[in-house]
Amino acid sequence: AGLDDVANGTTTQATNFPGYQIPDVILNWPAHGDPSLGQDWHLAPFYDRDGDDFYDPSQGDYPKYDLIGDI
Repeated sequence: AGLDDVANGTTTQATNFPGYQIPDVILNWPAHGDPSLGQDWHLAPFYDRDGDDFYDPSQGDYPKYDLIGDI
């Protein structure tokens, strides 16, 4: 599941966790601000699974902090 699904194009997450719903704290993550209001576009860090620069948990994006300084 998880990364193996990404690598193999499988969907074992849905099989292993039927009925799973993404928690509100993940869905409502403040990834982007509103530049027209003087806010930064990149407001809160997140892993962007598909690299499109938009936060979308349904596409595998999730909140992420670089706690050990790898980035």
